[in-house]
Amino acid sequence: MLKKYYDYLIIAAVYLIVFWKILFRPVYFLDYSPSVFLSITKELTVSNFQGTWYLYFFLESIFLRFSQAFFSFSILIMLLIAFYYIKRQFRYSLLFAFVFFFNPFVYSRLMVGQLGVILAYLLIPVFLYYLFHKKNLIILAVLTSIALLLQPQFLLFYLLLFILSYRKPKAVLIFVLLLVLLNAYWIQGFFSPTVFEKIDESHEEFFAPKLSQDVPAVAKIMGMWGFWRETGFKTTYKLLPLGLWYALTLILVVLMLIGYYSSENRFFFSLWWIGVVFATGFSHPYTKPFFSFLFNYLPFFNGFRDSHKFVALIALSYAYLCPLGLRLITKKSKKLKKILYLLFISIILLYTFPLIGLWNQVNPAYPPSDYLDANDFLSKQNITGHIIYLPWEGYLTYNWTINSTPDGRTAVPINKFIQPLVLVSPGRWGSMSNLKHNINFCLDHRSINCLEKQDVLYILKDRCAFYSDRYKWISISKFYENNCLTIYRIHNKTDITKRFKFQLRFVIGSVISILTWICMIFLLLKRKIIKNS
Repeated sequence: MLKKYYDYLIIAAVYLIVFWKILFRPVYFLDYSPSVFLSITKELTVSNFQGTWYLYFFLESIFLRFSQAFFSFSILIMLLIAFYYIKRQFRYSLLFAFVFFFNPFVYSRLMVGQLGVILAYLLIPVFLYYLFHKKNLIILAVLTSIALLLQPQFLLFYLLLFILSYRKPKAVLIFVLLLVLLNAYWIQGFFSPTVFEKIDESHEEFFAPKLSQDVPAVAKIMGMWGFWRETGFKTTYKLLPLGLWYALTLILVVLMLIGYYSSENRFFFSLWWIGVVFATGFSHPYTKPFFSFLFNYLPFFNGFRDSHKFVALIALSYAYLCPLGLRLITKKSKKLKKILYLLFISIILLYTFPLIGLWNQVNPAYPPSDYLDANDFLSKQNITGHIIYLPWEGYLTYNWTINSTPDGRTAVPINKFIQPLVLVSPGRWGSMSNLKHNINFCLDHRSINCLEKQDVLYILKDRCAFYSDRYKWISISKFYENNCLTIYRIHNKTDITKRFKFQLRFVIGSVISILTWICMIFLLLKRKIIKNS
C-alpha cells in the first residue's frame, strides 16, 4: 500500500524541504497576513469594481482568518493535486515533477510572496490533462477562469496552450465565449472611467530582465532566472562559480533538445521558444522590436511588463522534454539509468538550492500593536471623508519587516489592520484612479487645502515605515498618536458615506457570471449522470 503512494511522499518531502523553517511558526510572510476584519464592500471599493483581485483578496482573507499557514498549506494541496494529474498523463512523472516544482521561477515568485502566480502555475498540469485526454471545453474554461482569478496574466498562457493543441477556429471561439461569460464579473471593469497612469515603455524597461554578474538576460531566461526583483534575494548565478552555473544551464538545454528530437513533440518545444522570446522581451535587440510592438498595440499585452512570467512556459517545457532526453541517453543501460536519474535530480536541486528552506531569507515579522490600537480609535470616530496613508507608496519597508526578507519590502498592509477604507498609493508603476491622481497632485504640492477639496478627512502617517520624514511639511494639529502612527484630522464637512453604491456594470456582469457558472455546473453534473447510467 505504501509503495503505491511513495512518490506522493517524495512530493511532500519536496514541500517540507522548502517550507520546513516557517511551517509551524507565526510568520508575516511578505504580503500574507490575516485581516482583522472581513468586508467584501471594502475589497470592491479598493478595486473600484475592476479587475479580478477583489474576489481573490476576499477569498484569501477568509482563509487567512483561520490560519496564516494557509499560504504554505495551500501550496502543498496544489502540489499534490498537480502531481496526481502529472502521474495520470506523463510517464516520467517524478522527474517531471522535480523540474516543474523545484526551479528558479517558483523560487523567485515565492520570495516575493506571489501566491496567486504559484497556484495558477501549479494548475497547469490539471489543465493539460483535460486538454490532451478529456478535451472538455467546459472544464477547460472553468480551469482557465480559476487561473485567471489567481493571476490574470495566466489567461494568455492557458489560451496559448489551448490554441496550440486544438487549432480549430470553432473550438477556440466557443472556448473564448465561455471565458467571457464566466468572467463577466470583472470584464465589466473595462467599461469604467479611464485611469490616469498608463503602462508605457518606461514600465517595460524597468521590469525587464537585465545583465548582472556578467550573465546576459537571455542566458538567465534560458536558466529560468531573470526576475526583475531577484537582486533582492540569493541566486545560484551569484553563489555558484559562474562556469558551473553555465554548465548546469547547458545541461538543461541539451537534455531538452535531445528530448525534442527523440519525441518530436512540437507542442512543448514551441512553448520553450515562445517562453524564451517573450520572457527576454525588452532585454535583447533581436526580441525588443517585436515585444515593443505587441506591448504598444496588442490590447492587454502591456499587462506583461514583467516579462519573466513567460518563464512558466520554459519550466513546463523543461519538465516534459528533459526526462525524455535522459531516457534516450540511458536507454541501453539500466544501471546507468539509475545513476543518471539520481544525478539529474541532484542537478535540479543544486540549480535552485536557495529554494531549500528559502535559504534562511524569510523570518518571522510581528506587526506592532499600534496598528490595532489605531483601528480601535478610528472605529469610534464618525468617518465621513477619505483616509489617506503616508508614505504615499505602494510598497514599503518597515522597521518591523526589515529582517523578515532580504529587503524587508512588502505591499502596504494598512488595510489589513484598519477597518475603514484607507487610500494607499499604487506606487510609481501602478495605475491611479481619478481620486488618487488628485491626491498625488496635492501631496506633490504640499497642500492641505487641496486635500480638503478631495474630501480627505484623516491623514494617517506611519513613522515605522521608511521615508516617513518626507512629510514634515504637514503642520496641522495631531488628532491621535502612538509609537508608529500619527493621525491628522482635516476640518472637512463633506459627507461621502452616502456616495457608495454598487455600479450597474458590476451587477450586470456578476449576474451573467453567476448564471453561467450555474449552467456549467448543471451541464457537468448532467453529463456525469448520463455517463454513469
